[in-house]
Amino acid sequence: MSVAQVLAHQGGWDEILMIVGPIVAIIGLIAVAKRKMNKEKVAESVQSEKDELVSFCRRADQLTTVG
Repeated sequence: MSVAQVLAHQGGWDEILMIVGPIVAIIGLIAVAKRKMNKEKVAESVQSEKDELVSFCRRADQLTTVG
């Protein structure tokens, strides 16, 4: 068996890589995007809770200074 014959037919693994490679890349990109989206949601949630707490404290402070 010559080198040309071996390189001409790799037993199918190269064809498998041509299909599996892009699929793995897409799954990886989706995972990264989901992770980033979750971090942004958590940051928004924390900021929202922080704003609510500040608002509550200001109202409480106004009530104590008025009375």
